[in-house]
Order: sequence, then C-alpha cells, then structure tokens
Amino acid sequence: MNIHPIRLVAMLIGIGALHAAAKPNIVVIVSDDCGYNEFSLHGTKLYPTPRIDSIAANGVNFTNGYVSGSVCSPSRAGLLTGRYQERFGHEHNIPPVYSEANGLALAETLLPQVLKPAGYRTIALGKWHLGYAPKFHPLTRGFDDYYGFLQGQRSYFPLQKTNRLNALLRDREPVKEEFTSLDIFPTAMAAAGVDKSSGKPLDGVNLIPYLTGKTEVRPHQTLFWKAGATGAVRDGDLKLVLGYQKNGAPELFDLAKDKAETTNIAAERAADAQRLQHLFSDWKNDFPAPLWGPGAEPAESMSTD
Repeated sequence: MNIHPIRLVAMLIGIGALHAAAKPNIVVIVSDDCGYNEFSLHGTKLYPTPRIDSIAANGVNFTNGYVSGSVCSPSRAGLLTGRYQERFGHEHNIPPVYSEANGLALAETLLPQVLKPAGYRTIALGKWHLGYAPKFHPLTRGFDDYYGFLQGQRSYFPLQKTNRLNALLRDREPVKEEFTSLDIFPTAMAAAGVDKSSGKPLDGVNLIPYLTGKTEVRPHQTLFWKAGATGAVRDGDLKLVLGYQKNGAPELFDLAKDKAETTNIAAERAADAQRLQHLFSDWKNDFPAPLWGPGAEPAESMSTD
C-alpha cells in the first residue's frame, strides 16, 4: 500500500499574513493520485517535471513523506484537520451526489480556523471534495475566499454543462465562463506563531525543528492508514500491508533495505508482522464506522442536478 502525495494540482491553500514582516506566508499545494515514480526527480523518464524538481533541489525533499489516505477526499480531510481522518469517519471518497450529511465533520477544526485569529487571511483554490452542502463549503469552514469546484473527478478544462457540484465557483457563485499531510497543520501553526489548536488533539507534528536540523529523531515512530478492509502500518523501518493479498495474508517490508517494497518478509519475521498487526488493531479500535462508502450504514442520496 504505497501512499504518496501528488497528478494534476488539485488544491492550493494560500494563507497570507496581514503583517508580512512579522509572519511568513504559507502556501500548501496538493495534487491527487500520483505514485512515487511519476516525477523525474524520482527517476521517471516518462513525465519530465522540472518545476517540481526545482522545488526539491532548492528546498527540503522528504524521501519518506506520506499523505494519510490513498484517495482524494480522505487525504484532504487529514491534511486540513491535522488528524487521522478515520477518527471522524472520513475513510472513503465522498460520493458524487448532493447530500446534507456527507462532508468533513463539522466538529473538526480546520487549519484556516486556527490561523485566522493569528492575523492571517486565507484562500482555497481548486478542487474541494469535502462536502457539497453549504455547511461544508470552504467559506463556512474558515476560508476567507474560494475559487474552484466542490466535486472531485472533473477536469480543470471548461465543461459544456455543469451542475451545482462541478461548476467552477468564485466564493459561492458560479463563474459564468470557465477558462495531502497531517504534519502540514501543526507546521503551519508554528510558522504563524500559534501555540495550540483550538480544536481536538492533532496527530501531526511540527516539522520545523526537523527542517532546521534542531531535531534528528524521526517525526513519527509509527504511521497508520486504513480504507475499508485494507490498511497499513509503518513502525520504524518496518511496514505491514493488510488486505491486499487474495488469501488475506499480511505483507511485511523492511523499508531501510527495500524502499520499493518488492520483497515480502512476513514469513521470516512473523513476530514483527504480528506486533505491527497488533499496533494497527489498537489504533483503529475506537474509531467510528465510515460515514459513507464500504462499511457505512446505507443513506438516502439526493440528485446532483
């Protein structure tokens, strides 16, 4: 279960300090559904990505960075809350139908809601995919401005016919003519000088001490992922993948020696495989059922028109 960020740029979150001399501007770029080897900085010859390569060359490249979900909506929910999205039932992509129930849980606190009191103005650009009803709209969830579309699975090119889910919006109004992960939240808070989130406890950590070299230990000893019956847990350099084998057997990989996850060592290191499986079971033990998708209770859907 290789879960990495980044195909088309899917969301741009801009957070500008009103007093730029005192606080940094924060820009988070999110793109969907890309594998590790889809960028030339990782060795691919099929897709030259010189602009992305330049960011890695002139900045900091996290070679073991992960988003918290393997698909669009859950990974966004994790990034914007700084918490594992399974904690609030956001385990699958939101279905592409209008619903007053399906959306990023209103009890969760989003990054712009934390940074606005610190003197920041915020904007979200591009695909939202975190709920279609007005109560889930970016402007309701803390952003000052929005330009994009609410639904997933549409292109950035003009559509012949749009509906209220996929229409390009400026704030809340359609534009008539059209022309992911958990550590982002606390890192942005620290950059903005915010000591503590006003919401629930975060799963992410502030990465600034790691960027500056003040801290050299791992930011996370253990990381988790879950989507329905599939899941994964990484503890140190060991990663256990669950639910992908037809026979249900878990797969174990040593990422220090096998970054591409080509050799399953579950048989020879059965004790480690069992230990990681227990870690995964304990982590998900008190999570709610998904609010939609596999494992959720059936809910009545509404028209997309």
